[in-house]
Amino acid sequence: MKALSIYLLILFCAGLPTPEALASSLRTEKQPVIAGNWTLMIVGSNDEGRTINFVTNKGSLEGKYFPRQGPPMTISNIRLSGKSLQFTIAQSQLYFEMWYIGDHFEGKMTSSSPTQKIAAVPVAMTRKKK
Repeated sequence: MKALSIYLLILFCAGLPTPEALASSLRTEKQPVIAGNWTLMIVGSNDEGRTINFVTNKGSLEGKYFPRQGPPMTISNIRLSGKSLQFTIAQSQLYFEMWYIGDHFEGKMTSSSPTQKIAAVPVAMTRKKK
Protein backbone atom coordinates (compact mmCIF):
# COMPACT_ATOMS: atom_id res chain seq x y z
CA MET A 1 0.00 0.00 0.00
CA LYS A 2 2.87 2.32 0.85
CA ALA A 3 4.47 1.67 -2.56
CA LEU A 4 1.22 2.59 -4.31
CA SER A 5 0.99 5.84 -2.35
CA ILE A 6 4.56 6.75 -3.29
CA TYR A 7 3.86 5.90 -6.95
CA LEU A 8 0.76 8.13 -7.02
CA LEU A 9 2.66 10.95 -5.33
CA ILE A 10 5.42 10.70 -7.97
CA LEU A 11 2.84 10.81 -10.78
CA PHE A 12 1.15 13.82 -9.20
CA CYS A 13 4.42 15.70 -8.72
CA ALA A 14 5.59 14.87 -12.25
CA GLY A 15 2.54 16.65 -13.65
CA LEU A 16 1.25 13.67 -15.56
CA PRO A 17 -2.45 13.75 -16.34
CA THR A 18 -4.71 11.97 -13.92
CA PRO A 19 -7.55 9.75 -15.15
CA GLU A 20 -9.96 12.58 -14.26
CA ALA A 21 -7.96 15.05 -16.38
CA LEU A 22 -7.90 12.64 -19.31
CA ALA A 23 -11.66 12.10 -19.09
CA SER A 24 -12.21 15.85 -18.90
CA SER A 25 -10.13 16.47 -22.03
CA LEU A 26 -12.20 13.89 -23.91
CA ARG A 27 -15.43 15.58 -22.85
CA THR A 28 -14.22 19.00 -24.01
CA GLU A 29 -13.36 17.81 -27.52
CA LYS A 30 -14.05 20.67 -29.89
CA GLN A 31 -17.27 20.54 -31.86
CA PRO A 32 -17.04 20.99 -35.60
CA VAL A 33 -18.03 24.38 -37.01
CA ILE A 34 -21.34 23.64 -38.69
CA ALA A 35 -22.31 27.12 -39.96
CA GLY A 36 -22.00 27.43 -43.73
CA ASN A 37 -22.99 25.67 -46.93
CA TRP A 38 -22.82 21.89 -47.24
CA THR A 39 -23.53 19.32 -49.96
CA LEU A 40 -25.62 16.36 -48.80
CA MET A 41 -25.30 13.18 -50.88
CA ILE A 42 -26.60 9.64 -50.70
CA VAL A 43 -23.52 7.42 -50.53
CA GLY A 44 -23.01 5.47 -53.75
CA SER A 45 -25.37 7.56 -55.90
CA ASN A 46 -24.35 9.53 -58.97
CA ASP A 47 -26.55 12.44 -57.94
CA GLU A 48 -24.84 15.80 -57.42
CA GLY A 49 -26.46 16.10 -53.99
CA ARG A 50 -28.48 18.83 -52.34
CA THR A 51 -27.36 22.02 -50.66
CA ILE A 52 -27.86 22.51 -46.94
CA ASN A 53 -27.13 25.82 -45.23
CA PHE A 54 -26.66 26.16 -41.48
CA VAL A 55 -26.46 29.51 -39.66
CA THR A 56 -26.12 30.49 -36.03
CA ASN A 57 -28.84 32.89 -34.91
CA LYS A 58 -28.71 34.20 -31.34
CA GLY A 59 -26.72 31.18 -30.20
CA SER A 60 -28.90 28.52 -31.80
CA LEU A 61 -28.46 26.61 -35.05
CA GLU A 62 -30.91 27.09 -37.90
CA GLY A 63 -30.86 25.55 -41.33
CA LYS A 64 -32.35 25.32 -44.80
CA TYR A 65 -32.48 22.35 -47.18
CA PHE A 66 -32.60 23.17 -50.90
CA PRO A 67 -34.41 20.46 -52.89
CA ARG A 68 -33.87 20.03 -56.62
CA GLN A 69 -37.23 21.73 -57.27
CA GLY A 70 -39.34 24.00 -55.14
CA PRO A 71 -38.62 26.40 -52.32
CA PRO A 72 -36.08 25.77 -49.53
CA MET A 73 -37.29 23.69 -46.60
CA THR A 74 -36.68 24.50 -42.95
CA ILE A 75 -34.40 22.18 -40.99
CA SER A 76 -35.63 21.63 -37.45
CA ASN A 77 -34.58 19.85 -34.26
CA ILE A 78 -30.89 20.53 -34.95
CA ARG A 79 -28.69 19.02 -32.25
CA LEU A 80 -24.91 19.17 -32.37
CA SER A 81 -23.31 17.32 -29.47
CA GLY A 82 -19.58 16.75 -29.71
CA LYS A 83 -19.13 15.30 -33.18
CA SER A 84 -22.70 14.02 -33.47
CA LEU A 85 -25.22 15.96 -35.58
CA GLN A 86 -28.94 15.24 -35.75
CA PHE A 87 -31.66 17.15 -37.59
CA THR A 88 -35.05 16.79 -39.23
CA ILE A 89 -36.58 18.03 -42.47
CA ALA A 90 -40.21 17.72 -41.40
CA GLN A 91 -41.73 18.67 -44.78
CA SER A 92 -40.05 15.64 -46.38
CA GLN A 93 -40.36 13.43 -43.29
CA LEU A 94 -36.57 12.95 -43.22
CA TYR A 95 -34.42 12.42 -40.13
CA PHE A 96 -30.61 12.60 -40.22
CA GLU A 97 -28.06 11.25 -37.77
CA MET A 98 -24.40 11.93 -38.63
CA TRP A 99 -20.92 12.00 -37.15
CA TYR A 100 -18.08 14.37 -37.98
CA ILE A 101 -15.13 12.44 -39.41
CA GLY A 102 -12.07 14.44 -40.42
CA ASP A 103 -13.56 17.27 -42.50
CA HIS A 104 -17.03 15.89 -43.32
CA PHE A 105 -20.07 14.16 -41.83
CA GLU A 106 -21.11 10.56 -42.43
CA GLY A 107 -24.27 8.91 -41.24
CA LYS A 108 -27.76 7.86 -42.15
CA MET A 109 -31.04 9.28 -43.34
CA THR A 110 -34.33 7.71 -42.40
CA SER A 111 -37.76 8.50 -43.71
CA SER A 112 -41.11 7.62 -42.30
CA SER A 113 -44.74 8.33 -42.83
CA PRO A 114 -47.91 7.20 -41.07
CA THR A 115 -48.20 4.35 -43.59
CA GLN A 116 -44.61 3.16 -44.05
CA LYS A 117 -41.12 3.09 -42.57
CA ILE A 118 -38.16 3.17 -44.95
CA ALA A 119 -34.81 1.64 -43.99
CA ALA A 120 -31.87 3.93 -43.23
CA VAL A 121 -29.88 5.17 -46.22
CA PRO A 122 -26.16 6.05 -45.87
CA VAL A 123 -25.40 9.72 -46.47
CA ALA A 124 -22.38 12.03 -46.42
CA MET A 125 -22.24 15.79 -46.04
CA THR A 126 -19.22 17.81 -47.21
CA ARG A 127 -18.52 21.50 -46.92
CA LYS A 128 -19.04 23.38 -50.18
CA LYS A 129 -15.99 25.03 -51.66
CA LYS A 130 -16.21 28.81 -51.83
